[in-house]
Amino acid sequence: MHRVSEQFIKFSVVGASNTVIDFIVYITLTRGFDWWGQHPIAANTVSFFIATVNSYIWNKRWTFNHPGTNHHVLFVKFFIANGSSFVLYTALFAWLTGLGWYDLLVKVLLIGLVLVWNFVLTKLWVYTTADD
Repeated sequence: MHRVSEQFIKFSVVGASNTVIDFIVYITLTRGFDWWGQHPIAANTVSFFIATVNSYIWNKRWTFNHPGTNHHVLFVKFFIANGSSFVLYTALFAWLTGLGWYDLLVKVLLIGLVLVWNFVLTKLWVYTTADD
C-alpha cells in the first residue's frame, strides 16, 4: 500500500506540472492570438495534448519507473487512458463555458475530475510489465 501511495503522490506532482503547462499554453494561445481566443476548445485541446506528452514522459520514468521500451504501445495506451477523461473534461468545459462561465475558472474546477480516473487506468493498464 505504501508503494501505491507514493506513486499517487508522484502522479499528483506530475499532474501539477501538467496543469502548469496546460495553463501556460492555453493562456498563451487564447490571450496572445485572436483565432485561438475565438476557439477556446481548440486551444484547450492543444494545451491538453502538450501536457499529456509531458505526463507520459514523467510518469513512465519517475512515477512508475517503467522499464519498457515499447514506447509506441505504451504511449497509445497512455493516450487512450487520458483521452477517455479528456472527452468528459472537454464536454464539461464546452458546456460550462457555453453557459457563460469564465474559462479559466472552469479549467480550475475540472482539474480534480480526472486525477483518480487517470491514476487507476495508468497504474493498472498502461504501465504494467505484462503488457510490454
